[in-house]
Amino acid sequence: MTTTEPTTIPSVGQGDLDFIFGSWIVHNRKLLDATDPNCHEWTEFQTTSRTEPVLFGLSHVERIYADAVEGADAWEGFTLRQFDPAESVWRIWWASTRSPGKLDAPLVGRFVEGVGEFFGDDTVNDRAIKVRFE
Repeated sequence: MTTTEPTTIPSVGQGDLDFIFGSWIVHNRKLLDATDPNCHEWTEFQTTSRTEPVLFGLSHVERIYADAVEGADAWEGFTLRQFDPAESVWRIWWASTRSPGKLDAPLVGRFVEGVGEFFGDDTVNDRAIKVRFE
């Protein structure tokens, strides 16, 4: 079976995340306890990732791997990003081996003047929270 990419003009915003394509070594930094407003202690760790376009560039698939380190087991993550041309927004879903069988609700957003902002809802320690990803 032979397929060819459609010859349509990409929607505004469709290529905003193309910079992430390829294989990367990623340095991560996050709060040790994001649910504690008094927590100011950060943890840092390295992951590797591989991202490629699918569905003629309207979606991206990313696989992320973290090796075991002292105090934490190895894990794998999966990100699906889909562009909605009708709304000119991206939706980003996350799943990982840390929460088997769970696909997080999507974050929704777009890039404005080169900065991407994505918003959504999540639950941490049985508490509903608002998420902002920049």
